[in-house]
Amino acid sequence: MQTANNCNFRSSALGPAPLPYHPHHPGLPLALPAPVAAAPALPVPVPVAPVAPLAALPTPPPPPPPPATIVQTLTRHVPVPVLVPKPFPVPVEKLVHVDRPVPVEVPVPRPYPVAYPVEKFIKVDRPYPVHVAVPVPRPYPVPVAIRAHYEPLHHHHHRHHYLHHHHDW
Repeated sequence: MQTANNCNFRSSALGPAPLPYHPHHPGLPLALPAPVAAAPALPVPVPVAPVAPLAALPTPPPPPPPPATIVQTLTRHVPVPVLVPKPFPVPVEKLVHVDRPVPVEVPVPRPYPVAYPVEKFIKVDRPYPVHVAVPVPRPYPVPVAIRAHYEPLHHHHHRHHYLHHHHDW
């Protein structure tokens, strides 16, 4: 239905609305015909900077290597602290120099697994055994036991005399 002020609004029930006309000039449509366009100008060439080939672009640095699972051994024997639980199976009479670290034979697998800081790695230039220094306090608490935190990968003959046999290599 049309409103009382005779505007160009129609209800959607009356069908599509006619083309809109200018509000002040009813016979003149809102969209005037476009003026005739002038002849297109000739395109002006724009200088373009040369594009660098893909090979000349800087390549990103390679990603860092993953953390090593096996670390190469050092060139010297390095003391590795071993926990000393109780009780100790060796008689106290065999303990000497309890005020200093006591050399103890502990089997070490080859290659040495990454389970300790790098400064605690042991050079395994001969299969077994490897001497490990165990800190022994003074006065010596009796009894105390020595155990390692790892198992050897291969079974070799392990001498069970802990302190009275020492290899000087």
